[in-house]
Amino acid sequence: MKSMTSHDTLSVPRDFICPITREIMQNPVLLVEDGHSYEFDAIERWLTDNNTSP
Repeated sequence: MKSMTSHDTLSVPRDFICPITREIMQNPVLLVEDGHSYEFDAIERWLTDNNTSP
């Protein structure tokens, strides 16, 4: 088994990245209104301060 080094990179599907935080989602939720997935905490904060989808 090959061990990872600092030179190795992981390819993460774009759908796994939150559009708000730009990080891999740990607790994704689907916003039905726009059809996108977001990190739960990020979309909750966004919708508290904004009346639109990101």
